[in-house]
Amino acid sequence: MNAKIDSNGGLTAYNCCIASQSNPTRVAGTIYHNTSGKPLFVTVTVSGGGSGAICRFYTDSSSSPTTDVVEVVTPIGGGEVPVTFIVLPGNYYRSDFSGGFSIVVWTEMAMKTLYVILLIALFGAVGLLIGPGIGVMLRP
Repeated sequence: MNAKIDSNGGLTAYNCCIASQSNPTRVAGTIYHNTSGKPLFVTVTVSGGGSGAICRFYTDSSSSPTTDVVEVVTPIGGGEVPVTFIVLPGNYYRSDFSGGFSIVVWTEMAMKTLYVILLIALFGAVGLLIGPGIGVMLRP
């Protein structure tokens, strides 16, 4: 595995697991389709939200996905919250926000398939810490 420490002290892996990376513009409520042929590791930072605000991320094989894979409720004091989820090849995905959440940054990494299969096999429905401040929860 090739890896390096970035300027913020985080671990950046390359060659082992990421086929490509992009920061596409995404809008809450819009449905997107993973046509990359590879699993997408999606990391989103959301901000804001009033009292009781919720943002949800959905992905499945339906052209109108309904499988809730990540849910964020306003943290005490507000601020930014990172969320991460995996979109399988050919699946659709969307986000829905209520109460004032907004997208700060949206990153998609097309993963080498073996890496994602190993993550799921090793961690199942257990939370997985990928790096500083980045957590993944895989639901069965």
